[in-house]
Amino acid sequence: MQNPEQIYENLLANFGEASLMSADFSVLQTTFVVKTEMLVPICEHLQSLYFDHLACITAIDFPKENKMEVVYNLTALTQEISIALKIQLVRIDEQGKLPTVPSLTRLWGGANWLEREVYDMFGIVFSAHPDLRRILMPADWEGYPLQKDYVVQEKYHGITVNLIN
Repeated sequence: MQNPEQIYENLLANFGEASLMSADFSVLQTTFVVKTEMLVPICEHLQSLYFDHLACITAIDFPKENKMEVVYNLTALTQEISIALKIQLVRIDEQGKLPTVPSLTRLWGGANWLEREVYDMFGIVFSAHPDLRRILMPADWEGYPLQKDYVVQEKYHGITVNLIN
């Protein structure tokens, strides 16, 4: 069984320092910030190290900094260890395009719905996803409700959208 420091050393040995932006060996959960272009190769490698379960994908919005983070929680069930991977993205680029990261659906089937939820709520696109469409909101809903600057549309198909304060 490898501890978080050994996993970090393993990643450095296999991918080099340029692939990992930082590491936090917190008591609660070890977190590695990786470069977006290294996400898939690093996840393939981690999967070969017994990380057989993608427990969660979520995102964090930082509008004042024009950035978003995608957070992946991976677990090696037989080794009883979990880690988090973070990807940092530009929230809105010069062309106004939504942030994009590669899909992990070919590695973990459960990524399918998790990625759709993050897309639906935060507007983060998962390239090469087999069916990237809204999963929680109606298909024609405007905006992404978990973005911090989200403004709820006043009407939806002629119905007033009431929010409980």
